Amino acid sequence: MLTITDLEGIQSPLTKHGILENSFEINTVPDLFFDVTRTKENKQTFDMIAERGLVTEVESDQLYRIVMYTCYGSGDSYGYNVQCVHVLQDLNNYRIEDELRGPQTLKNCMDFIVKNTPFSYEIIGSFPTYDFDSLGNDFALNLFLNSVLVNFKAEFTVNNYRITIQQKIGIEEAFVFRDGFNINKLSYVNDSTNLATRITGDGKSGDNGNPVVTVTYTSPNAEVYGIIDADRYSDDAITMQSTLLAELKENLQDVPDIQITLDYVQFTKGNIQELGIEKVDLGNSGYIKGKNIAIYSRIQKITKYPQSTKTPVISINSIKGSLSKTMSKIKTSAKGVRI
Repeated sequence: MLTITDLEGIQSPLTKHGILENSFEINTVPDLFFDVTRTKENKQTFDMIAERGLVTEVESDQLYRIVMYTCYGSGDSYGYNVQCVHVLQDLNNYRIEDELRGPQTLKNCMDFIVKNTPFSYEIIGSFPTYDFDSLGNDFALNLFLNSVLVNFKAEFTVNNYRITIQQKIGIEEAFVFRDGFNINKLSYVNDSTNLATRITGDGKSGDNGNPVVTVTYTSPNAEVYGIIDADRYSDDAITMQSTLLAELKENLQDVPDIQITLDYVQFTKGNIQELGIEKVDLGNSGYIKGKNIAIYSRIQKITKYPQSTKTPVISINSIKGSLSKTMSKIKTSAKGVRI
């Protein structure tokens, strides 16, 4: 069931609708799709579906804004394909004309973004300040997604009008996926186009125009693939060698880019569930085992079908970092679990 709220604040349940499709991706606004046919039982609520109306997905109690609906059918038999986005999108109702400049804390930036909006926020963990040339003169959501999260290297979750920000969402060693057991339709692409094992980076420019710090990092995987140079990296906010080195390690794609999609089948019995390992949600990391592939990686995107038995579809992000670390995680998987 869904609840429709029109622009006058009138609410009504919508009980006769198709399967819901609810998509989530890291640092992206969630969306919701459904179709509904006008019937005698639902015609009152059906007629409330209109632009900018609110839809409540009752299972999660999350609010979504109607942004588009397409009519199908004709005569007395017609319906809508409805596309909604999470109310977080409402942040883009507000354009910020002011600007922040210089070193800023994450709290300063969030106060700046949510001011005069219905949104609030929570910050979990600590973040260093970031030196902005300029933050502002744009829509609030754009500033949040494309500047604040990027520069502070943060991720978020949202509960209606409450935003939670932390360094990384999700939990480690949350699941074990095995093809033919609790997943199916496993497919993957192994792409070494952007593979590199050495990278040089520059920090902030000094008064003479030269960087105050320059670092070259060579991955241990150079022993496997040889020396392959990446594009030069620069960040004018960095003044310390250790910070720049950490950035280079984070940005170097020193293993093949492996993109995976799969359908997840919920466990009802079995050893893995009893061990409490199977926790499938956005940002969680775990083990994936299939024909010619065994990796440890993270859920980048998940499409759920609430209020139905249809299995979620999961996209696993590309694998970065040390190949030896990746293999070590696979070999020393959760105690008592074989992959």
